Amino acid sequence: MDKVIIPIHSFVDLITNSSSEIFVQADENTVKAIKKLVNDLLTVGGGQVTADDLFTFDIVYCCQDKDWEDVYFTEDEIEAKKKALGDKEDEWTWGNDRETPTISVRVETKDKTGGKAAKDAAKVLSNLTGLFEIDSTYG
Repeated sequence: MDKVIIPIHSFVDLITNSSSEIFVQADENTVKAIKKLVNDLLTVGGGQVTADDLFTFDIVYCCQDKDWEDVYFTEDEIEAKKKALGDKEDEWTWGNDRETPTISVRVETKDKTGGKAAKDAAKVLSNLTGLFEIDSTYG
């Protein structure tokens, strides 16, 4: 029987006399890895479709509206939103303008029939890093 081992994502041993921040962000390699995972699972299940047939994959930035609610946009969506807001664009915090933006992957289903399984799968794929506990210790 083949086994799948999911190793620890990261281990950082950092000694410093000042505050430190570590950021884990998505990029195009993250999208490739998610697509490969989906394609491999589809192949194992005998499927004839690919990840791109079922889902859209986008790199998105966490922005905040004037009420400090998180909203995720691609760079193109950010530019369109800024244009639509006009003079009110400064009421928002734009994720791609930050020195250390929060960058994620947004996965959406192409299933327009409202299939719950497809929506649930897209939600899980969008939050793969949320599948692991992140812990920090100070010593």
